[in-house]
Amino acid sequence: MTIPRLPGSYRAALLHEIYRHLDAGKCGALIGVASAGKSRLVEFMGRPDVREQYFGEHWKTALFPWVDGNDLLEYSEWGLCEKILSAILL
Repeated sequence: MTIPRLPGSYRAALLHEIYRHLDAGKCGALIGVASAGKSRLVEFMGRPDVREQYFGEHWKTALFPWVDGNDLLEYSEWGLCEKILSAILL
């Protein structure tokens, strides 16, 4: 099954609120019930065309490494740092 590509307007009101609260160099968390669309939203935020739409000329420096807490090798600060570095470098 192929998942259709989402349009740039996907959940625009929600994204405006998220981006309004994000500061450069800060971390955030998206928490919700299972199957609410959290992973899909974060994947969408990482698309180059979406970053360009929301950040204009600064889109190349907007980085959204996605870390699923269930995938941490170790539930510690170091385990989280390891997962973030993996997300950025891969």
